[in-house]
Amino acid sequence: MSKIDELIKELCPDGVEIKELNDVIISLNTGLNPRQFFKLNTEDAENYYVTIREMHGGKVVFSDKTDRMNDEAMRLCNNRSNLEKGDVLFSGTGTIGETVVLDETPQNLNSHLRYFKGFNNCYILL
Repeated sequence: MSKIDELIKELCPDGVEIKELNDVIISLNTGLNPRQFFKLNTEDAENYYVTIREMHGGKVVFSDKTDRMNDEAMRLCNNRSNLEKGDVLFSGTGTIGETVVLDETPQNLNSHLRYFKGFNNCYILL
């Protein structure tokens, strides 16, 4: 039995239904590119800027190397992304396949990360 078959048996004992991604999400979007809209690591930058570097083991993990942005840049990012608990982040470049399901509402997102918004039920993405 494959790993996916084991997961389906464990998590979906009544079976699964295959659906198109656009049938199970509200939206699919990207973050905001700092080169075009704002500068990172300015003197007044106090807010974390999420990139693929911060995605580890299904979680967003900040470090001393995490870029930061100021409040105006964060406002721009939030206007675009509006991330919420339960959204799924994934990499659109570089380390393809790294994902994070947000367990709290973050404040920012890099343009190379994409996200699904609005899963209303439990879905396994293949």
